[in-house]
Amino acid sequence: MKFIKIPLITLVLLLTAITGCKVTPAEFVLKDMAAFDRAFIPVYFFVETNQMGLAQKSIFHLNHAWQKYRGKYANIFPECEEYREAFRMTDAWLSEAYRSIDAGNEVAAYVYLDNVRYQMVEWRSLHDLDYVLDGVWDFETSVYLVEEVATDPMLCLLDYCEFEALVEELNLSWKNLDMTYEDLDYFGITYTDYLTNLNRKDNLKNSLIEFNRAVTTADGHYVAEKAVLMKAAYLDYLAGFGNFLIYKTHYATL
Repeated sequence: MKFIKIPLITLVLLLTAITGCKVTPAEFVLKDMAAFDRAFIPVYFFVETNQMGLAQKSIFHLNHAWQKYRGKYANIFPECEEYREAFRMTDAWLSEAYRSIDAGNEVAAYVYLDNVRYQMVEWRSLHDLDYVLDGVWDFETSVYLVEEVATDPMLCLLDYCEFEALVEELNLSWKNLDMTYEDLDYFGITYTDYLTNLNRKDNLKNSLIEFNRAVTTADGHYVAEKAVLMKAAYLDYLAGFGNFLIYKTHYATL
């Protein structure tokens, strides 16, 4: 969809202030955030799966999406330091992520991209913005935590009841993944893609069930195995929200 330029004063009026830096966002803010995430997720996915060549090819589109988003929103509230700092930090982390990807350093690239992901979640929280993908990011936090603990050879030093508490949080966050096609209409996802991702979600659900069963056995190796499979199923599900085609078009025009 062609971007329609909106005068700054109109944009400020559309974002009705509540208190301080908090705002109630208009629908187009969600669409712009979704456009950014559609470009962000492929880079994030490629780095996570150590496909650094493809991550490098995806940088152009991500940077384009970020500059477009930044240009529209970074200077709306110049009096709000926290608001402006969020954009400054995101700029810095994206720049470091690009450099790390170019250098083939997937560990550093992931850290910087994860900081970007977290910063955007915090930005939305600051503005009371109800964004459907935050349920997915919340679930990811739980998945990665239990996977990290489950695959840690020092797991034996953790009270198993503490680990089960992490698993309980994981299962609670699963409920946040419920969404309809209407919830995603600003992502530009076709209904066919939506149905495909429902199948991926079913696979993720099955991997979660298998992981929960493994936890009841208290067999560390078995739990670790199922945790790794669950993380892979999650990444496959997450990929359904990204645009993995457009990076090829942009890269071909360089």
